[in-house]
Amino acid sequence: MKMASAAIFLTCLSQLSFAAPIFTSAKVDYVFAGYPDGSIAFIPLGTERVNPANCSHTQAYVMKHSLGTDGALSVMLAAKMGDKTVAFSVLDNECHALPQTDNPGTFPVLQRISVR
Repeated sequence: MKMASAAIFLTCLSQLSFAAPIFTSAKVDYVFAGYPDGSIAFIPLGTERVNPANCSHTQAYVMKHSLGTDGALSVMLAAKMGDKTVAFSVLDNECHALPQTDNPGTFPVLQRISVR
């Protein structure tokens, strides 16, 4: 019985240790860049917000510089200019605070973004 309990516990623990992104899509309303840490952010237009990591704010999504913001910024701007919908994944285990903003708190973090 102890072995079965240990196996169940380890299975549950391993499930929690892997981040599973949540996929969604939206049109781009605002794009923000120029943060000291190299992160970028965008506000989606008229969509239900996805917040799997329970961040304190949901009005914007953030991509950290370490996840490739140069390409993501190009995708966001192209989508904004072309009035296209972007598809993106939101991490379920991470929030990010934007430096030098008047909105303290944390925002959901994007892992990937694409436009068609």
